[in-house]
Amino acid sequence: WYGDKSKAFQAMIDPPSAEVGRAYERRLEAIMEKLMDKRDEDVNSFPVKALIGEYGFVTRQFLQVKQEDGVMLSIAASYRDPKAKALFEAKFGPGTADFFIRAVEAFYQGASEADA
Repeated sequence: WYGDKSKAFQAMIDPPSAEVGRAYERRLEAIMEKLMDKRDEDVNSFPVKALIGEYGFVTRQFLQVKQEDGVMLSIAASYRDPKAKALFEAKFGPGTADFFIRAVEAFYQGASEADA
C-alpha cells in the first residue's frame, strides 16, 4: 500500500489477476456512469466531489498507491489527447472528457491548495 509510481504502472500492466482487474474496471465504470449523470452540475457540488473521491479511492486500491492525486490528475490530463478524448466520449457521451478533467482538477487541486 506504500507503492510508488513504478508500482502503480506495474499494477496497470500486470494486475493481481484478470478477474480482479475486471472487477475494478467494472467498479470504475459504474462510478463513471453515475458521474456522467451529474455532468450538468457544478464540479464543486457535493455529489460530483463524492463521486470523484470514490473514483480516486478505488483507483488507489487498485494501483496500491499511498496517494492517488497524481495518478488521478494524470488520468484526467490524458483525456486532453484528441484520441483518448474521442474514445472516452464515444463511451460516455459528448462533453464528458472536459467535465471529468474539470471535476478531477477541482477535487485534487482544491485539496492540495487547502493543505498548503
